[in-house]
Amino acid sequence: MTGIWKKLEKNHAAAQGRTILSLFNDPYRFDGFSAEVDGMLLDVSKTNIDKDALSLLVDLAIMAGVAEKRDAMFAGDKINSTEDRAVFHTALRADDTTPLMVDVLPGIAETLRPLDLRRTLIIVSTKTFTTIETMTHAATAIGWLRWCAGEDIGAHLAAVSTAPDKTAAMGIAPDRVFGFADWVGGRYSLWGPVGSPVFALGGLDCSNLRSVGCLTVSLSLTEILRVARAVTCSPKGPRPM
Repeated sequence: MTGIWKKLEKNHAAAQGRTILSLFNDPYRFDGFSAEVDGMLLDVSKTNIDKDALSLLVDLAIMAGVAEKRDAMFAGDKINSTEDRAVFHTALRADDTTPLMVDVLPGIAETLRPLDLRRTLIIVSTKTFTTIETMTHAATAIGWLRWCAGEDIGAHLAAVSTAPDKTAAMGIAPDRVFGFADWVGGRYSLWGPVGSPVFALGGLDCSNLRSVGCLTVSLSLTEILRVARAVTCSPKGPRPM
């Protein structure tokens, strides 16, 4: 695998000073560096990688066994070596026929400033309640609540977490804490209780549509390396994916 890394380093060095705009001299740039799945677009054409880099990255993924690790994840193998257990992120977005993932808001002050306290519910979403960015924003938001309403802020707070002791320490009542299984990684829990704002704002139909779309991506994951390899190996150059 050392050979591929050296080639990637050489490709990176050659790209220094190159603008992304110059890569669009290739009329097929967008076609060769994007893919669409069920109406959802993945566009990497506006990154500073060329056809050689894409081909090398695909080769690296193949040599690193990404496809095998993907299959192991879907099969329920213990791929979380730190905790010696399986991960089931995909189960959160699976439908009934399929065998067996919170953005941190930038500018929290600007987000809070126009809010009406009477209509505001702050949901602190973090699996462990230790994520620095989330906890910093939570502290700021709770400070704003107390500035507006004193100490009587319980009705304006809820949490999504697997750490009830820490939510209690923050003053969030147990019946306002939504938990989820510990096999769900915090960064992959959007399709579980972390997605509660989607329910609140868009309703159940919106959440179901989101899950269906992500299920489609999960199923399409099995085809990604094959399609990428076909694109980079085409004798006619890039073609639409």
